Amino acid sequence: MVEAKVPHDVIPGFELIAPTIWDRIPSTPSTPTENISAPSLVLLMTWTGAHGRHISKYTSEYAKIFPSSHIMVITTSSADFLFRSSERKQHRLQPAVKYIRNLQQIPCCNTGGILMHVFSEGGSNKACELATAYQRSTGTQLPISALYLDSTPGHPRYLRLCSALAKSFPPIPVLSQLALVFATIMLGIVWVLYHGFV
Repeated sequence: MVEAKVPHDVIPGFELIAPTIWDRIPSTPSTPTENISAPSLVLLMTWTGAHGRHISKYTSEYAKIFPSSHIMVITTSSADFLFRSSERKQHRLQPAVKYIRNLQQIPCCNTGGILMHVFSEGGSNKACELATAYQRSTGTQLPISALYLDSTPGHPRYLRLCSALAKSFPPIPVLSQLALVFATIMLGIVWVLYHGFV
């Protein structure tokens, strides 16, 4: 029997609720005897091109620590950096904004707010876009009670950024090579403009 191949971006145990936005409903409902300081939501903003199997190492640990907390993962792709404006990214994050707003209205014993875990430059950029989108939609700040900065902010290095982009491309040799050449040129232009004007 041939085993079906799982796409690299699928996160085990999570449901895709919108492009790049994954959700896990807690398997254990909160109870009055539980630690009320547990977060109502654990929000992971992943590094660019993160594979689902790598993300699941973090989500499985959070699920063990906070079994009654919702977990949301927002991924970042190379297309976010190369092609999408801030306005476009914020528009794509509206399902996450709506989810967070709705979650705030559900009675729950977990009163620890939102724990946000931000990875690398890709995650930090997406976190800023989410905070801006939430502020514009609700008129209030994103209710973060704990922020974990993981390998961010970093120092921009051209070759490191090219390598990070290469890892986010589909695992098809010809396509990934063509995409890498294109991304390297695009990133080079951005790099020159950044250093020339900033």
